[in-house]
Amino acid sequence: MNSQNPKVAQIKVQIKQKYDYLSLEEINACYNLALSDLVRLTYPSSNNRPSIDKFDIDFYASQWIYARMLDILDRAGGTSVTAYKENGISFTYAASYIDPSLVAQIMPKASVPK
Repeated sequence: MNSQNPKVAQIKVQIKQKYDYLSLEEINACYNLALSDLVRLTYPSSNNRPSIDKFDIDFYASQWIYARMLDILDRAGGTSVTAYKENGISFTYAASYIDPSLVAQIMPKASVPK
């Protein structure tokens, strides 16, 4: 289902336009990693996690996947970098594997009642 979804095809085209040196296999691998991150974070328990084929990719999910793919590609080659500065250009990555702002977009919000 996912490979035939027009939103999925659009994401891959956008990535190919931005990173024209990537092969289709590399784009697919990046997409699969981003999709697995979304599903794993949305459904932390494997007891209720849907199969990838049944996961509905709506507009919001497609935008998150695209943002995660950009995050993955931006971190490529500098995964362990937490801060770097040279010639007035600086890069700062969170110390985590994934940008915390992306995680915050999909993690459930809960608190203890007062």
